[in-house]
Amino acid sequence: MAEQIPSRSGGESDSTDIILDNDTLADVQRGYFKKPEFYGDMSTTSNGFGDFKSAVSTAATYAGAISSLISSLPKSRTSDDEVWRLTESEYKEILKMSNSIATYGNVPIDTITDFLIILCSIDALVDMKKISDVLEIPELNNQTILREPFEILAVPGLYKIAFMAQALDALIKLFSRFLNTQQNVSSSGADDIASLFSNISSILGGLSGGTQARLGNISADNALGHFMSELIDGKRIPMAVIAKNPMKQIPSYIGQTLFGESPTSLSLVDINELFNKKIAVFAKPSSGAGTSSFGMQNFSSLGSAMNLESFVNKMNFGGSSITSGSKKESMINTIVDELKSATGATATETFKLNSADVAIPLQIALSACNCGTSKTPFATKSFQDGWQLASHVSNFMQKNNTQFLNVVRGLT
Repeated sequence: MAEQIPSRSGGESDSTDIILDNDTLADVQRGYFKKPEFYGDMSTTSNGFGDFKSAVSTAATYAGAISSLISSLPKSRTSDDEVWRLTESEYKEILKMSNSIATYGNVPIDTITDFLIILCSIDALVDMKKISDVLEIPELNNQTILREPFEILAVPGLYKIAFMAQALDALIKLFSRFLNTQQNVSSSGADDIASLFSNISSILGGLSGGTQARLGNISADNALGHFMSELIDGKRIPMAVIAKNPMKQIPSYIGQTLFGESPTSLSLVDINELFNKKIAVFAKPSSGAGTSSFGMQNFSSLGSAMNLESFVNKMNFGGSSITSGSKKESMINTIVDELKSATGATATETFKLNSADVAIPLQIALSACNCGTSKTPFATKSFQDGWQLASHVSNFMQKNNTQFLNVVRGLT
C-alpha cells in the first residue's frame, strides 16, 4: 500500500497531499517533497528548562553553608543563637530521608543529603517558591516551615527533589573529584555555535566564516562534512564538532523525542573509527551532551561501578567484549592513557556515572579524545547545561509519565 505524505514540511494533510510510490519516490529523494519530522526538544523555554535552571541556581547560592552546618551539630537551637544551625536530630532525619530518596531517584546519597541541607537552610520564601513551583510541591511554599527541618522533611512528595539535586551537583561539585580535567582539557565559552567555532578555531587555527555558518545547521542534510571541511579550510574539523555531539552519540529515539536530535544522522568515515558509524546531529552542544548524560543518569547498562577501560568501551564501542591483542583493545588502551593524563584518574579505580563530579569531567576528557585535540572544543558550560538538561528531562517525566523512568532504566 502506498504511503500518503504531505507536500509541505510539517504541514497538515490537504488536497495537495501526494501518494508516495515508485513514481514519486525520486521527487522525495531530490527534496521536492519532505516527510513530516518530529522534534522533541526539552531545552526550549516552553518546556520549563529555564525555570528549572533558575531554581537550581538559587539552591546553589546556599551551598556554601553545607560544610559549616554539619561540622558542629548542636543538640538543640536556642533563641540566643546568633546564626541558624542544624541540630543532631535534624541531621539524622535528613540522612534517613536521603537513603529513601536516593533509592527512588538512582541518585547518590550524598547528593540528596546536600540538597536536603540546603532546602532546610533556605530563609527566603521567594527562593523556596522557585523550587516549590518547579518541583510542583506546593507545601514547600510556606513561610512557617522555613528553617524548620522536621516540617520540611514531612512534606509529602519530597522524593521529587532527586533530579534537581542531581542537577545541582553540576554547579557545586563539578571538578571536585577530577580537578586535573579543568586544568588540562576544559574550554571556556558559552553553549552556542559562535563559542564552539571560536574554540575549535583556536585549537586548529583560523577557519573561514563560511565554516561557522555551516556548523549552525541543525540537520545533517546541509552539514559541512568531514572531508569537505579539509577542502575548504585546509583543516579537518572533527565529526563531533560538526554534529555538535561531544560524545559522538549514535542516533536514538530518546535523542530525537527529548533532546532535539535531527532525524538525519551523519555517516562517519574516520581513521579513528573501526567501522563507519552514524553520528547523531544536534542543534547545540549541550543537547548532545545531555543525551549522553541522560544515559549515565538512568540506563542500567551504565549504572554499575566501572573503571576507565569499561567506560571507554561502553561509550565509544557499545560495551561489546574485548579480544586480547585486537585492534579494539589497542584503541581503548590509547584512549585510557589519554584519560588518565587528562583527568588524574587511575586505570584501576572504579566509579559510577550518576554523579556529576565523575561524569562531566570524564565527558570533557573523552570529547577531547573524540576530537583528536589537546583540549575539548566544547565549552565546560555545554556539559553543565547538558547534565542539568538530562536531570530536567527526568524531573519532567516523573511528573507526567510515572512509568517512563522505569522503562528507561530497563535499557541496556
